[in-house]
Amino acid sequence: MPSLSLSLIKELGRTASNVLDIGAGASSLVDNLLDLGYTNVSVLDISSKSIEKTKKRLGLRSKLVNWIVS
Repeated sequence: MPSLSLSLIKELGRTASNVLDIGAGASSLVDNLLDLGYTNVSVLDISSKSIEKTKKRLGLRSKLVNWIVS
């Protein structure tokens, strides 16, 4: 679990905050953010394979995330 990142993000205390996970790879940070009720989550990675792996893991919840491959 990405404990440090989650801790820093939760310090803001606003689940409506925009969160951009840069270089996300197949990290579970996005899963945890959705579990906590964050609604404005974007994931950026250079690897479309990593993005697709994470989307598959999230299933229908992947539609709640803005995905960026760049």
